[in-house]
Amino acid sequence: MSVRAKSIAIAFLTMAFLWANLEAYPHPDGMSNVLLAYRFITTGTANVGGFEEVPFGWRNWDRTDGFPDNNRFGPATAVALAPAVAVAVIAGVRPQDVFVWGYIDKLVATLLITVLAVATYAAARRLAGDGPALVATFASVAGTSLATVAGQRTWQHAVGAAAFAIAWLWFIRGRDDERWLARAGLPLAIAIVARYPLAIVWLVGLGYVAFVRRRQALPYLLWSAGPLIFLTIYNAVAFGSPVENSYGPRLWQWASLIGLPGSLISPSRGLLVYSPFLIAGLLAIGQRALRREPLWLFALAVFIGMWAVHGTYIGWTGSWSYGNRYLLETVPILAAGFALAWAGAGERMRWVLAAALLFAVIVQVAGLLAYYHFFDGFNWDVARMDDADLSGAAMWDPLDTQWWWTIRSAVTHADFRAALVLPVTLAFAYFSFRSGLARPTAVAVRSQVA
Repeated sequence: MSVRAKSIAIAFLTMAFLWANLEAYPHPDGMSNVLLAYRFITTGTANVGGFEEVPFGWRNWDRTDGFPDNNRFGPATAVALAPAVAVAVIAGVRPQDVFVWGYIDKLVATLLITVLAVATYAAARRLAGDGPALVATFASVAGTSLATVAGQRTWQHAVGAAAFAIAWLWFIRGRDDERWLARAGLPLAIAIVARYPLAIVWLVGLGYVAFVRRRQALPYLLWSAGPLIFLTIYNAVAFGSPVENSYGPRLWQWASLIGLPGSLISPSRGLLVYSPFLIAGLLAIGQRALRREPLWLFALAVFIGMWAVHGTYIGWTGSWSYGNRYLLETVPILAAGFALAWAGAGERMRWVLAAALLFAVIVQVAGLLAYYHFFDGFNWDVARMDDADLSGAAMWDPLDTQWWWTIRSAVTHADFRAALVLPVTLAFAYFSFRSGLARPTAVAVRSQVA
């Protein structure tokens, strides 16, 4: 099978996996992005006030102090939704049709994660060979909260993660053609417009470009200019100043250091608890960074930067979320590290990595079947999450974890949707592991060394 055919297969399987639960629950945060896109299209304005016909529970700007008539999130998400929203407007979908918008919202999210999957495969293939790249791509889609958070709703993370996956691929291509280094500024700037903390990644990228090819630093800035100019215009129109933002003083608030270990190992929010196979990816990145390989120094700096900012943030738990969501944008680089770990592992270690991946996939499949299914009634978040309790005490309870509650619920309330999710997951895994179980070729090994 050709690389193009494999990429098409990855795209199809990713879409099928994310849609196999047949559910799309609307959410106030998602609706604010949808309705901002609606206003872009119907009136050319950036104000989301005046949608009295939309049920009150879906208007988060009316329910949260300090966010009157404005979408609290970066406008790139609304721009990504705009083409689908335009088609819906032509078809006669009304603002109050929140459940229809839920499915449109999910469609765009799955398309974005599909882009991420194809870009992740292309990047990992250049670094570790075809087989390990397929395994790593399956792991990133089916074994992380990209499946249950970014892939179910067009929120900040779907746009940010997809944009970073493209930038990561372009940085890798830049080792052979330096023009791609400058072009990576474009998706990274788009990522900022979707989610402001990704400015950290953009700055690390600028430092990387200036270090490896100084003459590409100015083109990097020029490629970044368009989205950032759009953001300043949007801020000026929506908030009265080009340097304002939708969060205002709430953009970032220091809490403590507890979120640093919490983001990685807390029982109900730890990235490495929900996706333990990523430990191998982190180790592979760290080993190469210790050898002062520029690409991997960049990768490690991106991860540490995102981890440090969100781990010390007052809302490090991410509120209602299935697992860790604040580090989702780093999954493409962690997947590349996992691909390298898989390529270099012996038979016994591959079984260990496969077992860690199996656990992660079970957790995410359970999330697809049960987390959103009970979102409006009872789930772990309703019982244990208290938005006023920013210490995240429930996140450290090892006896009552979110993932275990969700697995139990998925089993005890199994219905016909499981008959769709499980076969699609197995088909995705078979496609990925059929090549991934092969030993790396001499060409792949030389590529890793290089």
